[in-house]
Amino acid sequence: MNNTPCRPVKEFRLETRNGLLAGLHWQPVKVTESTPKILALHGWLDNAASFKPMADYLLDCEIIAIDFPGHGHSDWRAGNLWYHLVDYLEDLALLHKHLSSQHQDWQEFHLLGHSLGGVISGLWAAAMPETLRSLSIIEGLGPLSDTAGENTQRLRKALNSLNKLEDKQLRLFKSTHQAALVRAKSNAMEVELAQILVERSLQQAEDDAGNNGWRWSTDPRLMHISPNRYSETQILEMLADIKAPSLLLHGDPLPDFVNIEVMKNRIKAARIEKVVCIKGHHHLHMQHPEVTAKHVRHHISRHH
Repeated sequence: MNNTPCRPVKEFRLETRNGLLAGLHWQPVKVTESTPKILALHGWLDNAASFKPMADYLLDCEIIAIDFPGHGHSDWRAGNLWYHLVDYLEDLALLHKHLSSQHQDWQEFHLLGHSLGGVISGLWAAAMPETLRSLSIIEGLGPLSDTAGENTQRLRKALNSLNKLEDKQLRLFKSTHQAALVRAKSNAMEVELAQILVERSLQQAEDDAGNNGWRWSTDPRLMHISPNRYSETQILEMLADIKAPSLLLHGDPLPDFVNIEVMKNRIKAARIEKVVCIKGHHHLHMQHPEVTAKHVRHHISRHH
């Protein structure tokens, strides 16, 4: 149970050439010259609010958690195509350019990513090592890799998914709580944690019959099947280019899609400094924010 007082938080907004990039900004309780700067990246179909529970245990850190495009309060991507993995790196580059131009202390920062955010964090760490003091990944060391012999079939499924999602009608929920129940069931998570996420991923709406309620504000195109993936060889090559001291946290048990041997090879390639296993589900940073924050803060303190 979190007995820590809720930490004040402000909305973050940045207009970029790709549209509005929104998020949440926590200032430290006491600002000093050595205040750690943390950029937090959320998981697929989540939003910046997933770091709310953890933020209450990182009181001496400045934290900016963004909503990826198509998520939370950020704009949807223009056009009608996929959300490619590499496009998120451009968003991160635009954000870093802004922060470092406004505040010199943001030229080098600590990167924290969960799931999709962890994948993006690892790719950023490999490509832009000079920007990081440390890297902390929660369940997201490298993207899903391709499977030999399935690339053509994946491309076919991806093309078909464009039409299927275009015809899909978004469900109207009677309340935010009803949406939280659906999210909790689909992700096997506690309803109170799902409530934190859905409140930033819903918008008031009305159906054709005039009934008022709530619909997902998340871009449905995020559900498109990706038309391509990196090979495992390419992923290992990129992970090997990570220079930042790295921490990996994962839940116990591991998700079904995680191959143990593949993960061991990735950990070795990235030269992960420490691997921490925490009893819990995929959103362990929300389920166990205190212990997760403790490990992240200790890792940051060693490399700040």
